[in-house]
Amino acid sequence: MSTADGWLDDVLDPGSFRSWDGAIGVPADADYRDVLARAAARTGADEAVRTGSGSVRGRTVAVIVSEFGFLGGSIGVATAERVVALFDRARRERIPVLAGLASGGTRMQEGAAAFLTMRTITTAVGAYRAEGLPYLAHLRHPTTGGVYASWASLAHDVSAEPGALVGLLGPRVVAALAEHGGAPSISEGVQTAENLRAHERLDAVVDAAGFRDRAARLLAVFATADGAVAADPVGDAVSPAAATRTGVPSGADWAAVQNAARPGRPALGEFIAACDEFVGRRGGPGELITGWARSGTAAFLLIGQDRTRRTATTVADIVAARRAMALAAALGVPVVAVADTSGAEVSSSAEEEGIAQEVALTLAASASLPVPSVTLLLGEGTGAAAIALCGTDALVAVEDSWLAPLPLTGAAALLAGDRAGGEQAVRAQVAGQQRIGAASLFADGLIQGIAGRDGVTMSALLDGCRARPLAARVLAIAAGLVSSEPQATPHGAPISPALISGRG
Repeated sequence: MSTADGWLDDVLDPGSFRSWDGAIGVPADADYRDVLARAAARTGADEAVRTGSGSVRGRTVAVIVSEFGFLGGSIGVATAERVVALFDRARRERIPVLAGLASGGTRMQEGAAAFLTMRTITTAVGAYRAEGLPYLAHLRHPTTGGVYASWASLAHDVSAEPGALVGLLGPRVVAALAEHGGAPSISEGVQTAENLRAHERLDAVVDAAGFRDRAARLLAVFATADGAVAADPVGDAVSPAAATRTGVPSGADWAAVQNAARPGRPALGEFIAACDEFVGRRGGPGELITGWARSGTAAFLLIGQDRTRRTATTVADIVAARRAMALAAALGVPVVAVADTSGAEVSSSAEEEGIAQEVALTLAASASLPVPSVTLLLGEGTGAAAIALCGTDALVAVEDSWLAPLPLTGAAALLAGDRAGGEQAVRAQVAGQQRIGAASLFADGLIQGIAGRDGVTMSALLDGCRARPLAARVLAIAAGLVSSEPQATPHGAPISPALISGRG
């Protein structure tokens, strides 16, 4: 269990901390005064939190750090006033907030008054976040109760130290409730940082030194997002006049389907590796990965589907994508979505969890973002799972990608009565009729850019679009991926139908 001083030493630049703390009022109750006095004598602290400013690799930050030895890091009325003052001052001075928290929750000696301070602190955090300022929290051992259930979880990035106990109720309370029939017990290991990260409830598990590095990288990305993206970073490879692209070869749509399914094709992992910076955060249990990224002068929140996981896009994935979009919007950071999926989960539970409604809400969210946004079609673009990410300002694609309302297996089944030939021939005919390949999508004006082995082509439809520079940057990354892979055959190599059919 680290002390406040230890955490400050590990996170801040040496000698940079400056206290913002004022004097603490004296409670009227004599017994409570004695409790506070003993806590102060034991820890050398005057309250359960310290606040102030410092720097991380030269960047000024405001800091809140808990002293768990002072009544378990609990939050009382005076403690809350200190926290609220920190957020208010950081908002006025427009500086990031870092919090190193370790708390059992609200202070039992103050009862309801202390409990309601969670509302007061949360309101202050909301006002701070509304200014688009970053708030990063590091949960130390332990962090439970009202602190975890309110302002600790409202940070834009929430990490925890290895082995930290993190949960709504601490073990003593859980055990007492279980003993008296008030609640079942919680299995050992559930309330650990590592388990919560595995369930995508935390963004990272890092020690204090790791949090320092993570904070520095994140703050650099956020600072980059405040500046303008350099226009047309792909230079001469961009053809702004190419608003229409005719002469799509016969069979090109089916070739795109085949090529998108071939083993070794660049996927989300390669796109991430091609960025100059990537700081991962929580995603979803299926295909979804999210993280803060930078490429050249472009900083963005990446929300992508990783088809190499070979699992369906789940309802939780779709919800996680929408929450990530909201986070980027709150910070004023552009959004890049990468659609590459063989489909959404088809199950009774998915229907009961409202998968169709969640797709609708996420599509609407991507269409109403207040920041520039781009979607890249990187390979397979099957059905609702893909369209959920496609409400952005601009749609662009790699040359051998596709977007369709159903897996070709399903579409062919609906149209089989109108087609002659074997199963693969019917799929090929359906792909051509539906014009699902990137070349057809571009020719029909449905997407606004293509990255291929010959470079990048952008449509004049993007002229004047706020996302045009970001789209050019995304296409430049994609063109690098495509040019580095082996040349595909014009109509694709033979691919197992199972790889193509996907899920619904």
